[in-house]
Amino acid sequence: MKAIKTQPPHFEWIGLPVRRQGALIIAIPVSCLIASVLAISWLRDNTLQIRAQKENSNDIIKQTNYVYKTLVDAETGIRGYALTKRNEFLEPYLNAKTALPKALQKLRVQIPANSPQQTQFQKIERNIQQTILLLDNTLPTLNRQNLTPQPSQKLTKQLLEGKQKMDVLRGIIAQFLNVEKQHQEQLDRQLKIWVEWTNIAQIAALVFGSLAAVTSWYLFDRLHGQLEARESSVQESKIHIQAVVDNAADAIITLDEKGQIKSFNRAAEGIFGYNMSEIMGKNFRQLLGETATYETTSDPLSYFIATSTAKICCCRRESIGLRKDKSRFFMDIAISEMRLADQHLFIAICRDISEQRQVDETLRNQAQLLDLANDSILVWDFNDCLSYWNQGSRRLYGWRKKETLGQNIHTLLQTEFPQPLEEIKKILVQQGYWEGELTQVKQDGTKVTVATRWTLQRDEQQQPMAILQINNDISEQKKIQNALRDSQQMLQLVIDNIPQYILWKDRNSVFLGSNQNVALMSGLNSPAEMIGKTDYDLPIEAERAKFYQEEDQRVIETNTPIFHRIEKLSLPNSGEQMWVDISKIPLTNASGDVVGILCTFDDISQRRQAAAALAESEQLFRATFEQAAVGMAQATLEGKLLLVNQKLCDLLGKSAEELQEMYFQDITHPEDLPIELKYLDELLGGEINSYTIEKRFIRSDGEAVWANLMVSVLYHSEGHQSLFGVVEDIRERKQVQEALVARADELAKMTAILAKTTTNLKKRNQELDQFAYVVSHDLKAPLRAIANLSSWIEEDLHEVMTEETQQQMNLLRGRVHRMEALINGLLEYSRVGRIHTAVELVNVGKLLMDVIDSLAPAPTYQVQVETPMPIFKTQRLPLEQVFSNLISNAIKHNRKKGGYVKISAQEQGEFYEFSVADDGPGIAPQYHEKVFVIFSTLEARDKVENTGIGLSLVKKIVETQGGTIKLDSQEGQGATFSFTWPKKTVTHY
Repeated sequence: MKAIKTQPPHFEWIGLPVRRQGALIIAIPVSCLIASVLAISWLRDNTLQIRAQKENSNDIIKQTNYVYKTLVDAETGIRGYALTKRNEFLEPYLNAKTALPKALQKLRVQIPANSPQQTQFQKIERNIQQTILLLDNTLPTLNRQNLTPQPSQKLTKQLLEGKQKMDVLRGIIAQFLNVEKQHQEQLDRQLKIWVEWTNIAQIAALVFGSLAAVTSWYLFDRLHGQLEARESSVQESKIHIQAVVDNAADAIITLDEKGQIKSFNRAAEGIFGYNMSEIMGKNFRQLLGETATYETTSDPLSYFIATSTAKICCCRRESIGLRKDKSRFFMDIAISEMRLADQHLFIAICRDISEQRQVDETLRNQAQLLDLANDSILVWDFNDCLSYWNQGSRRLYGWRKKETLGQNIHTLLQTEFPQPLEEIKKILVQQGYWEGELTQVKQDGTKVTVATRWTLQRDEQQQPMAILQINNDISEQKKIQNALRDSQQMLQLVIDNIPQYILWKDRNSVFLGSNQNVALMSGLNSPAEMIGKTDYDLPIEAERAKFYQEEDQRVIETNTPIFHRIEKLSLPNSGEQMWVDISKIPLTNASGDVVGILCTFDDISQRRQAAAALAESEQLFRATFEQAAVGMAQATLEGKLLLVNQKLCDLLGKSAEELQEMYFQDITHPEDLPIELKYLDELLGGEINSYTIEKRFIRSDGEAVWANLMVSVLYHSEGHQSLFGVVEDIRERKQVQEALVARADELAKMTAILAKTTTNLKKRNQELDQFAYVVSHDLKAPLRAIANLSSWIEEDLHEVMTEETQQQMNLLRGRVHRMEALINGLLEYSRVGRIHTAVELVNVGKLLMDVIDSLAPAPTYQVQVETPMPIFKTQRLPLEQVFSNLISNAIKHNRKKGGYVKISAQEQGEFYEFSVADDGPGIAPQYHEKVFVIFSTLEARDKVENTGIGLSLVKKIVETQGGTIKLDSQEGQGATFSFTWPKKTVTHY
């Protein structure tokens, strides 16, 4: 046996069921196989993807070379056509116009959208389009040139520009192809790596497959050993179980399905009186003394006893046993099922409970006596678990015994303790008992108050075992006590919170009580301090105290109350005066005898002040009514005038007595009466609170007087209503309105004249624009002719021209270019404010980048743009002209090889302030105004080519937009031009 036992492994293998161990043995090699297949498939997919990318890269290189070759052929064809004027040289150009868009579209599809090459391709596409456009423009020039023998300067410039663009495009394409080849090399390296990883994965799959096979064989061998060890352990367990069964105190009987006895232990022999040899093979019914009928066959054991063919079933209950000597006894029987590999058995465990039944019967009789008690009797242990619940408890709380036993008593009843439970238990352990009052909750949710007595029960070792609790319901008694206390508190609360002062005395004028007001007025903290005192004990004069007591005695002796006696009191603490209304009433008992006196008095100080204020207010209202600057009147709801002031009398030319005999309808112009009656109906119907109208009143002399009338309803304290109107004389305002109407007519006529003038002005501006264009064209044409003529002279006489003559010819062309720039500047200056461009969202930072790019400063020159630059809606072209002029001036006039320009912006309310600062020679303060004057320059034009219009143009643009420009500079310290530009574009008409 010992040789079979093995040491358990470190991992949880033996604890697994046999089926799971077998599944694990199979799963290990299968999992390795699946993982290997997945890994190799994933590596293969990645390898194929890289190969596809490499093929796509080869196609991109081929297509790019094709595009470049096509464009070169087109450009070469144009040059050949320029030299030979033969049409066959145009075929590559015409083919390129058809083939290049398709080739570019194919390239656009082949290049990934998120690839860095996409940006380079866009440059190539843009340069190709520009080159094709240049070729398109060159061809008409070539066709026109056929008429003249010598090539024009424009054609030479276009051919040269085409060559330059091809050189730029050649460089961009070379860079593009170089990057694409580097990408191919990177793909080759990645492809090599993925192929190596695929080989490694295949080798690893072979290795892990071998290891999985070895592991499976090892685990299968261990499983076989475990099964052998388990079988040995089962045999050993059978021996142990048989020893336990033989020595058990209860009868243990083994049965088959039909109830035939298969084994019978020693305890069973002692209980039933049979030897094992006598009872083996007999039916279990022979040991049962219980009589069963068909009416009780719902119980499995009863059905087994009553039916001879029935099979035995699992059950547990009390039954009656039958001994060999035919004597019966009570027993507790438990039948359980046991399934073995080759048979189906049942185990019956029987225990003789005859003595226990006798003890239980005695205890049951004693418990019945406790159940009959009217008081609630409970027993619970020190874990608060209920073990006894009598009928008195059920009547008190509502729960049945079976619903309470085993539950926590304090949780069930939601007990509220007068002190912590742990302290109560400590007292109980020390003294053996405790009594008090508890609040608990019944089954229906109502609260109950009980008087409780707890007694401690101890065991033989004097250790606390249980607590006997007896409860009496005192809820009604507590309700009566609480109601009486609440009533007294409520009465005192009412007395303390009413605004009157209340006190009561006995027949000897001794205070029995008062409310809080009396106590505070007497300088005391609470009404309780008043009890037992007399008037002489209060902070008042002795004579007044004597007067109060004599008055009390008259009321008591005559049984006659005193009502509403007015008296002026001085408060003891503050010395303030208070007027009070005093009443004294005798208090009588049930027999009618006077037993005391009740005294109440009200503070009427505010009432007296209110009466005085009301009188003053009425007097003030009367004075205001009579002296008001507007007419006022009070009338009935029918319109009868009741009260009018002097202003209204003056306005209507009637006396107050005359008006009070009239209705407002009598003094209203007939044309205005219907609309006022309509408003009056809405006012009286509650639809509006008041109304205001302009109407005409009829004076006594018949004149119609314009007035503004506001009418509202007055609600009187007696319950009736009346109308109240305020009449304002608006004759002067009407006259002003008439004058304003006449003025408005004049303004309308002026507006029409201005509109006509604006139309004429627009027409003149258009004529001026046309004139400026004609002048510009007529002036520029001779200038171009002079420039071309000087070039031809220079070409014809270049062999005989001296250096001085060459310099003069250059000077001539410089003056021509200056004159052309001057004409262009004058045109731009004249158009400022007259040419309107669309308002659009302008990113100033991007705009500055475009301006700097167009100016193309030298590489040694630094232009710094501070961030962030604003983004707002404005006219783009004027703002671009301002920045272009300021930045070009800074670059042009800087004598240093490596200068810099700094551009910044900041918010200033409704404007942005932009600054352009440089480190140039600076401008002396005396020239700060001169630089903005048109045609003004600080340096000779031969030294620095300049028209003198740039800054004046900038100033005009900025001021046209509603901004300002200023210069901050010192000679030799650079210059800073700052200008403001509105956030909201100014609209000019």
